[in-house]
Order: sequence, then structure tokens, then C-alpha cells
Amino acid sequence: MYLFLFYARSDTERLQSLTEKQAQQIAENTLYIKELEDRERVLAQNIEELLVEIKEINAEVARWREACELEVEAGKNEIIERNKVVDILKQELEKTRAALDISNGKLKLKEELAATAMAAQAAAERSLQLSDSRASGLRERIEELTRQLDEAESRVRNSHKIRHVCWPWRALKVNPANGATGRVQNARRMLPEMQALLHYNV
Repeated sequence: MYLFLFYARSDTERLQSLTEKQAQQIAENTLYIKELEDRERVLAQNIEELLVEIKEINAEVARWREACELEVEAGKNEIIERNKVVDILKQELEKTRAALDISNGKLKLKEELAATAMAAQAAAERSLQLSDSRASGLRERIEELTRQLDEAESRVRNSHKIRHVCWPWRALKVNPANGATGRVQNARRMLPEMQALLHYNV
């Protein structure tokens, strides 16, 4: 009996201890469950906030996407316009190059013409110098010829004076108008030197 009571008390104490442990474990589990519920509620709230934020982000992404698409479209249009401007500038550049080539050609032609003109001027100057030299030589020649002519005329005049003084026509009273007969008749009375002069002048 005593042994039975001992075992019964021992079982009771063991059960009581087990009950206390289970009660403590249940309390701990309840507290953990509460913590989990609180965590779940916080997580749910965070998820809701994240969902709202995701929606806002998606809306922002959509706006940015639309803005980017508009920018891309504007960029394409800008590229098209830039290409048009580039084409126009290329055409203007080609025209400018062509005009520059023409200007260079004209400038080269002007330089060639200037060089030709300078050469012609130099040739004209040389020709003028040569003409001046020839004219100077001709003037000197004319002066020399004039001097010689003057000397010849002077000699001729002097010769005429001497002839008029020394010529025997007057001294012999011969008239040239009487013709050859008179000259022949009077020549018989002349010296041989006078006859020679008479024949020379006849």
C-alpha cells in the first residue's frame, strides 16, 4: 500500500512536472506563434508597401519608357534632320571646292598672264632699248652722212668756184651754145691739159 502510494505520488509528480514542462513549452510556443504572427503581419504590411512601391515603380518605368521612346523618336528625327543638314553642307562644300578650284584656276591664269605680261614688258623694254640703240646709231650715221654731205657740198661749191675762176671758156670767149663746131675750132688753140678738160666736160 505504501509502495503503491509511493508510486502514485511519483507518477503524479512526474505528470505534474511533465505538465508544467508542457505548459511552459505551450507558453513558449504561444509566444513564438505570436511573434510569428507579428512578424507575418509586419511582412504582410511590408509586402503591401512593396506592392504599392512596385506599382509606383512600374508606373515610373512606364513613364520613363514612354519618355525614352519619345526621346528615341525625337533622336531619330534629329538624326534625319542632321543627315539632311550634313547632305546640304556636303553639297555646299562641293560647291565651295568647285568655286575654289575655279578661283585657283583663274588665279593661276592671272599669274600666267601677269608673268606673260612681265615677259612681254621685259621684251618690249629690251626692244625699246635696242630701238634706242639702233636709233642712236642711225642718228650718229645720219650725222656722219650729213657731215660728209656737208663736206661734199662744200667741196663741190669750192670746186665750182675754182672752175668758174679757172675754166677757160670765158678766157677763150667760147660760147657753149655754138655747139661742137665752136668747141672743136677753139680746142685747136688750147693746151693739151685744157683739151682734156674740154673732152671730159663734153
